[in-house]
Amino acid sequence: MKKILTILLLCFAITSFAQKKTYKIGITADVINSKTANFILTKLQKEVKAVVGEDAHIVFDTANMLNNNYNLNRAKENYEKLSRNCDIIVSFGSYNTKFLRQQKAFSKPIIVVGDLRDTSVKNITKTTTSGVGNLLYLTHSETILDRLKTFKKLTNFKTVGIVVEKPIAEISDFQNLLKTELKNTDIQYKIITYNTVNDIVNQLMI
Repeated sequence: MKKILTILLLCFAITSFAQKKTYKIGITADVINSKTANFILTKLQKEVKAVVGEDAHIVFDTANMLNNNYNLNRAKENYEKLSRNCDIIVSFGSYNTKFLRQQKAFSKPIIVVGDLRDTSVKNITKTTTSGVGNLLYLTHSETILDRLKTFKKLTNFKTVGIVVEKPIAEISDFQNLLKTELKNTDIQYKIITYNTVNDIVNQLMI
């Protein structure tokens, strides 16, 4: 998370912020809690000041921390509200990402944090930009294949369970991504979708 937030602000040109001293930050997510939001804001404040000077003032109103609760219409409403009220938007979650992929332009700088690699997104690499004005995406530095290979070496598992929230599994291309990533490996896996902890326990017992 520390590396992500450092890269996040350095990737924006200094000129895009230099004319302002106060930055209103908005956060939108599928689900986010106040503890996570406060951590993000603390890092943002530090990095903004490092780029534009100590007189930078970060403003965050809890009214601008919005959850879509796994609802695409709500994701759209949250984005529109934050576009009106904030200078910078930080976006998390599959539902927000799905909505944002459908947009062709952004009136305010928006930072999409997460893994955008699926069959609906083309030509995304670790070295290219989004190609869209005001849009910055931050993907994970390792693929799920990298992580599973490391886990395999450490534990020599026979079959690994991959736990995913049901709303995420329903909207994302996660299963196709897994098939593609693991196609030429000997890694056996089982996807475990859940709404509650009991869902996970019950599937582990099958």
